[in-house]
Order: sequence, then C-alpha cells, then structure tokens
Amino acid sequence: MLGAVNIDKPAIKVDIPDIISVSACADLTLPPGAGLCIDTINGPIYLVAETWESLDGWIDAIRLVYTTLQEERVMFLQAS
Repeated sequence: MLGAVNIDKPAIKVDIPDIISVSACADLTLPPGAGLCIDTINGPIYLVAETWESLDGWIDAIRLVYTTLQEERVMFLQAS
C-alpha cells in the first residue's frame, strides 16, 4: 500500500466510565506537539497530537462519547 505506515506500538485503551476529565496540556516532559491529558480514576494518561487542530478533534470525540454514555445511564436509571 502506498503511503501506509506500519507502527508497531500497542494500542492505548481508556475505559470511558473511568474518565474524570479531559484537557489540553503543555508539559515540558512531553514530546513536541499538542499535549492531551486524560485524567482517569487510575491516574492520568498523556497523549501528543501533531497539531492543536488534531488535538481539538480528539477532545471533541472523547467528550461526545462520554456525554452519550452519561445520557444512556440517566435514561436507564429513569426507566428502572
């Protein structure tokens, strides 16, 4: 495949119910790029995007999934 990149890195799994907060961060210990901190009940997870625009997309996607999960929980509790 032309342009395909083979990256032999393990996938990062974050259980959405474990998320406490998601925020952009600028930490000198992170590699260059746009930093993301996902604070979970098990401790923070740091990711780095190539651009701040990419990071905004990551944050929006995580918040959308988190909000959807919370709404489903509320509907389930109301139905019980």
